[in-house]
Amino acid sequence: MKNKKSIMVVILLILLLIAGYVYYTNFRVYSVINIDVNPSFELNLNSQDKVINIKALNTDAETFLEDFKMEDKDVSSVVVALTNKLMTQGFLLDETSNMIMTVSSEKKEKTAELQEKVRERIQNRLEEKNSKANVYNQGISNEDMNALKETAEENDVSLGKTLFITRILKTDSSLKFEDLSKLDQQELVDLAKGKNLKQNLNEGESDVPSEQNESTNNKDNQDTNQSSQGNTNNKGNR
Repeated sequence: MKNKKSIMVVILLILLLIAGYVYYTNFRVYSVINIDVNPSFELNLNSQDKVINIKALNTDAETFLEDFKMEDKDVSSVVVALTNKLMTQGFLLDETSNMIMTVSSEKKEKTAELQEKVRERIQNRLEEKNSKANVYNQGISNEDMNALKETAEENDVSLGKTLFITRILKTDSSLKFEDLSKLDQQELVDLAKGKNLKQNLNEGESDVPSEQNESTNNKDNQDTNQSSQGNTNNKGNR
């Protein structure tokens, strides 16, 4: 009797482990892709790069997704299907059209891999249709993406646009987030072009040249030294 109970416990534990593995592999969100055109979407992916679900981030996206079906859940197939439908509805047809694609994942290597894979599929599809639409491809860690959520919610913009605006602000400290959040996407992209933002930005990279960072740091150090020297002189005068 005791042996039967022991066997049942072992079987139960094995079944729980299998169920946990299946859930972890297939239903746990491992990576997220935000796509902003005018409709804005969020694709949640599992560790196998299969799309678990697509969330509409605005009313335009809700309408867009009403009759959209994922015949194949592989992320490459899904983004191509989305791109096809966007072009059918008049988006991404010429150089005045643009897409901001934002990829985040639990590991930096996975973020870079997804960025390249998805960018290549979208770009190939656009070229097949002779489209000259601009595609901005940006990578960020899940941790850094989560840190932007409060700002995104407060300003009612997507996480992808929040990161894009943050990048612009790093090139020009005179600009303000709330002002840029009111611009439409084309205006943001035009501003980004003027600030020479990279079209492909990997996780951990910066749009600001290292020379500019060094110049800023040197200026800060000079200001600090001058302030310290001034304090020393004031003490001496006393």
